[in-house]
Amino acid sequence: MSDIAATIEASVTPKTSAGQRRLSQLDGLRGYAAFIVLISHFQSSFIGLETYPARSLAGILMRSPLRTFFDGGLQVQIFFVLSGFVIANAAVRRKHGLLRNVVVRYIRLTIPATASIAFSLLCLWIFPNEFAKLLAITNFHWLDTQTFARVIPLYGSVDFSLREIMHDSVGACFTRANNINTGLWTMRSEFIGSCGLYFLYNLLEHRQLRRYALFAMFLLLFPTRFAGYIAFILGAILFEFWKEEKTQLRWSLLLICVGVVIPCELVWLGRVGTRLGGILMITAAASTVYTCLLDPTAIRFMSARPSRLLGRVSFPLYLVHYSILYTFGAYTWLHIPNRLLATVAAFIVTALLSLSIAFAGEVWIDAPTVRSLRLIDFPSWPLLKPRGTTSK
Repeated sequence: MSDIAATIEASVTPKTSAGQRRLSQLDGLRGYAAFIVLISHFQSSFIGLETYPARSLAGILMRSPLRTFFDGGLQVQIFFVLSGFVIANAAVRRKHGLLRNVVVRYIRLTIPATASIAFSLLCLWIFPNEFAKLLAITNFHWLDTQTFARVIPLYGSVDFSLREIMHDSVGACFTRANNINTGLWTMRSEFIGSCGLYFLYNLLEHRQLRRYALFAMFLLLFPTRFAGYIAFILGAILFEFWKEEKTQLRWSLLLICVGVVIPCELVWLGRVGTRLGGILMITAAASTVYTCLLDPTAIRFMSARPSRLLGRVSFPLYLVHYSILYTFGAYTWLHIPNRLLATVAAFIVTALLSLSIAFAGEVWIDAPTVRSLRLIDFPSWPLLKPRGTTSK
């Protein structure tokens, strides 16, 4: 969804005592989270570990801490927590007014989303029926829940109307239902969560009041159907306290066990309800981000060049992998008789093509969009104008 896609804007750099520098470990974390989402969707589409008995090796794997390495739900919450952290950092510096920030955020999300819609249509034009064939053979429940299951079998006899294309591209920030690129459901959460934080930081200059307000919002949203937005609030809370207490994390292993593994295990074992399970996944995501902020080992690993390169393309990687998975990946899987070889080949094709298209999207669309948006500015009304930052 942060970018999940659009989680962290490339122009945002957290502030330190040494001046402005980029927290490269967050880039790396975002990159790995995006790639794990790809792995998660591939697994659910071509392997279906969820369908195996609980006592089988696959069933045990699905209920073990190893699931962290291929669970997309946790990674999406990491995107949202990262967005909250970075949006809070951008808002507290107050270089621009509220209206400008909201407009820029909308454009920042919409241009890549629209490009991904065009790419999805191209993929569907090349392979219009592969998803339907894949679903007919595997009959995996997860595939049947995707909007592709309703759209792709009709493609070829029923064209997408201009209204549908505009709904799924320009309207991506306002709707969770997207028929052409299923992954764009995160755009609405990104947009609403970002705008909420921009409004809060524009309204409250006093640091302590902001913290009280963030905790109050956390408690108010907790019992409601909007609890998913708690991820953005936790990201902002992490920023508020991290910028003052940049100490090394000595008990990172304990934090990972208590803050990540145990909550995830409770969810995967089915010991908690859906709503509480969602909250636990969000807290696990926040613990992961906190570890990457303060743990020296995590910082070194996530700041390494391969991690940073993956983080650079995380947003376009998230946006394009769905379309490649259900067209090129499905075509590869369907045309190799041996299922093991077919699955390996389909993953290689999906991963390499997704990374290649993501790098192209970063160079030609994402980076130019960010650079252009830095030039946008317009007058602000009293409530919407930037104000001086206070450290009270």
